[in-house]
Amino acid sequence: MSFFSDLLFNVAKDIVCKCTINGKRLQEIRENNGYSRGEVAKETLTTEAIIRGWEEGFAAMNPSSGEISVMAEMFNMSEDEFREEINADEENNFDG
Repeated sequence: MSFFSDLLFNVAKDIVCKCTINGKRLQEIRENNGYSRGEVAKETLTTEAIIRGWEEGFAAMNPSSGEISVMAEMFNMSEDEFREEINADEENNFDG
């Protein structure tokens, strides 16, 4: 990871977690589809630190609807199927 990713990762750890998705399942799906955190970060226009936070359960917020959509497409799943797999309720997405 880059210096800035590490910095963001460390800052995110100190913020109260509001992420409610099943990060372990997200990691399984990502790995089973052969993607690195960096590749997912690039496609979702976020950072590896954010992806890591989602997967390890300490992110400050859930993925946005747009990030969910991109990941679902990357993993060859419908948005509904992907949301169900990672327990992502639409009302809990960060879209602000």
